[in-house]
Amino acid sequence: MRTFHLFQIKEETYEQLLNKEQELFILLSRLKKMEKDQLNFGISLFQQLCDPWPVEIMNHYLMNKFRAKRENNHYIFNQTNQLIVKPSYFILKTEYDVPSIFYYLRYSGAHIFVCDFERSDYFYLNELLKQRKNLISNK
Repeated sequence: MRTFHLFQIKEETYEQLLNKEQELFILLSRLKKMEKDQLNFGISLFQQLCDPWPVEIMNHYLMNKFRAKRENNHYIFNQTNQLIVKPSYFILKTEYDVPSIFYYLRYSGAHIFVCDFERSDYFYLNELLKQRKNLISNK
């Protein structure tokens, strides 16, 4: 089972850290592990890096597009995909390396950065999907 964290990266951050995805991953990883006594600093840094998700729009979209079962901010699509919607980030728990919901989420933001902190894996969603499209079209 993989656990992906999806972040909406600000345009300025994206431009400053272009081709430096590892640095962005390290920053987000440190924010995730930050102690509570550093919460104000962490929030400030997070707000410099990321935009909030449009939660109301996403809730409506997910309910209408997928007819997902909803419990609070958790969406269960089937037994292999669960999406937790938070204003600051999404958490996707899935059995797939490239779950189909990625193809739908790519339209919700220009610079969606995906992290699997447990596996130290990270990528921009659009870049991953472009690579997959190129692989398929080159076959």
